[in-house]
Amino acid sequence: MLKISKYYTNTNTNIIFVALPNYFDFIVLFYLHCIMKKIIVLLIFTCFVFMSKAQNLTLSNQLIIGSAGADGLVPYPAPNGNGYYLIGSSDGNTSFDKTENSRGGNDIWIVKTDNNFNIEWDKTYGGDQDDNVSSVVVMSDRIIITTASNSNTSGDKTMDLFYQVNAVNIWNVCIDLTGNILWQYQYGGTGGEVISQMIAFSDTSTL
Repeated sequence: MLKISKYYTNTNTNIIFVALPNYFDFIVLFYLHCIMKKIIVLLIFTCFVFMSKAQNLTLSNQLIIGSAGADGLVPYPAPNGNGYYLIGSSDGNTSFDKTENSRGGNDIWIVKTDNNFNIEWDKTYGGDQDDNVSSVVVMSDRIIITTASNSNTSGDKTMDLFYQVNAVNIWNVCIDLTGNILWQYQYGGTGGEVISQMIAFSDTSTL
């Protein structure tokens, strides 16, 4: 239902306020000028306000997947429409949806779901320090996960940092579509290196 109120500024001009009180607020100002019995109507669209009222929103689907720690997962469609891979970093131990303990600090955490986000399996990869996921590429037969790592040989990591003082190296982990590690490699120097995005090519090579 519309609510209409009139506010008179002078004898020649009426300002009409029109409001839609449900999900959105629309403000339309109409200036009606009367001159010598001839009415000139000037329609001016002066303000359009779109305000979503959270208390009126209905969520059709809600999903919570996580551990008792700090988790940050991003969904990636699985090849051939076979569900999703939720991939990111977590410092949580075994709890709630996480079935493996942290290797130390932030680790790679991957959760495989079906198309309805029912969990099929999850796996954790990492060393004894922070291994923060920075880029993910899902290919037809493998997944390459890039991290900023300051872990030495420990947990799932098989190589030491190139430089031991405040170093962060690029640690790439390649797994198959069921979560088994195919290979891992480290890149870096004596400072800090981070890859923000990896690009996959049609010949399965990456950049």
